[in-house]
Amino acid sequence: MQRLNDSRFDAYCVANNIYGKERTEFKDFLENLANSTYTNFENIPEYESVDNTLRNLRIEPENYMELIYNLSWDATHNADAGRVRCTDGSYEIRVTQVLTEFGLCYVCNTFLGLEYSASYMLFGEYPKLNEVLNESLMQPIKHGAFFEKDTGFTLIGFQSKAIDTYLHSPHDVMRLDSNFGYTEEGSAYELEIEHITTEKNLEK
Repeated sequence: MQRLNDSRFDAYCVANNIYGKERTEFKDFLENLANSTYTNFENIPEYESVDNTLRNLRIEPENYMELIYNLSWDATHNADAGRVRCTDGSYEIRVTQVLTEFGLCYVCNTFLGLEYSASYMLFGEYPKLNEVLNESLMQPIKHGAFFEKDTGFTLIGFQSKAIDTYLHSPHDVMRLDSNFGYTEEGSAYELEIEHITTEKNLEK
């Protein structure tokens, strides 16, 4: 999956005089790093040029995630049709860019606070105001009730060739056991949940 924003990466390379083979290998390293987790770190390519580039930039391993974040882009802020958004008819449901063990991801229809956002996790700063989002047509979360069980919404706007999907409770962070795998096509999921009640015969 493409994680880096091409315009931001190009500008960063120009500002730091990174060209040619060094630029190509630096991007390959960062893209692989951004798509890695503890299960596949051994697949990250090793380049002597990248070691030199990171040393010249004075970037230590503990700063890698900040670098990736700064060279990425929160696609919920796009002003065109490529904006990542969650819709339910004429309303939108809040989508937040978050930091997980799989890197930068997007979560929608969640009760989790903005303290879970990538910007807050990395820098202690709440996400910037989304100027392309009409707040009057946005709701933080859509949820059903015991007597109105069907709840549907659509998450769209991804520009990468494939996306990796996780489905979990709106009270949870991403769960590794809820992975539905990579897909290059649109997918629809129908979920069922179990209600826990304290009264017998509530539905009757």
